[in-house]
Amino acid sequence: MKTRKKNKIKFNNIYCKENGSGFRYRFKVKGKEYSGICLKCKTEEEAYQYMQKIKNEICDREKGIIVCEDRDYTLGKAARAYLKYMSEKSSYEDAKRHIKAFLEYFGENKLVMSIDHEQVREYRKHIRNSKIVTLGGNIIKKEKDNKTINNYVASAKNMLNFRPFI
Repeated sequence: MKTRKKNKIKFNNIYCKENGSGFRYRFKVKGKEYSGICLKCKTEEEAYQYMQKIKNEICDREKGIIVCEDRDYTLGKAARAYLKYMSEKSSYEDAKRHIKAFLEYFGENKLVMSIDHEQVREYRKHIRNSKIVTLGGNIIKKEKDNKTINNYVASAKNMLNFRPFI
């Protein structure tokens, strides 16, 4: 009786489709599989470098590291990209409200890389003492609880760590 060999899928590799449609990559990070097309790659070496770049970005995102190659990446750009991504999620309205407050405090033209821990601490104090607008339009001056403050800061952190793949 003949035994069949299992076709093992190799990961962390570059391959080219038989029809010559371009290079593709396949790899795993923490057990999750990623694959895609190597955009604008003419050689296998370019495709491998492209795959490594994508893999590094995913690993950095897993670690919570902000990677920013664009030195002119402003909060306004980050907010628009993040809210576009969040538009289909159920927590969109909360994220929109939290990001709006973050942008009002820091401004849309502030560079993402220029925000430090001390400024975030000041932002937390600002959120704690800011006004609450109710559904009826009434403005109430009330100190917010820690959970609310943490939600505001978590939304801002998610926005700052979000990097859409181009």
